[in-house]
Amino acid sequence: MNDFHYVPMTETIGPLVLAFRTKGFFNLAVRVRDGGLDDAIAHFEKTWKHFAPNNPFWHTFWEDTINRGYRQERRTQVLSHVVACIGLFGLASHAAEVRRKEISVRKVLGASVSSIIVLVSREFLFLVLLSAAIAVPLAYPFAREWLDGFAYRTDLGPQAFLFGIALTLVISQVTVTYHALRAARTDPAVVLRKE
Repeated sequence: MNDFHYVPMTETIGPLVLAFRTKGFFNLAVRVRDGGLDDAIAHFEKTWKHFAPNNPFWHTFWEDTINRGYRQERRTQVLSHVVACIGLFGLASHAAEVRRKEISVRKVLGASVSSIIVLVSREFLFLVLLSAAIAVPLAYPFAREWLDGFAYRTDLGPQAFLFGIALTLVISQVTVTYHALRAARTDPAVVLRKE
C-alpha cells in the first residue's frame, strides 16, 4: 500500500507492519462505507464479544487519532487569533473613545455617519498596512523555523501572509465600523456637555 501518515507530521513516515495476531491484544483497522457506520460498529462489537468475551471492545476513529497529534498547533492558532482580535477590538474602542469629541463636533457641523466611519477607517487601514509591512519580515523567519519542525512541509509563499493581512483588514474594518457607528450614533449634546 502507499505510504500514509500514522504519526504526527513532525515525524517522517517509517516502516509499518499490519499483522493479524491470534494471541494477546491487537488492532484491527477497517474502512466502512459512508452511511453504514453505526451498523458496522454494532456488528464489530457483537463479533468481538463472540470471539473474545473476556476482553472489552474498544474502538476509535483514525481521524481522531491523527487530530490528537495536532492539538497543540490548534490551541496556539486559536489563542493567537483570540489575542489579535481582542487587541484590535481594544485599539478600535480606544480610538473611538479618544475621538468621541471630534466625532460629536463633526456631527454637529453636519457630517454623515458614513463620512465619520470613512474618517476613522482610513486611519486604521493605514495602521494595519504599516503593521503588516513591519510584521511580515519579522514573522517570516519564525514561520520558516516552525515549518522546519515538520518532516513533510509546504513552501512558505506570499499567499499565507497576504491571507493573514486580508483577514486582519476585514476584522479591523468590522471592529472599527462597529465602534465608529456607536460613537457616531451617540447624541453630540451628551458628549460635548461633559467637555
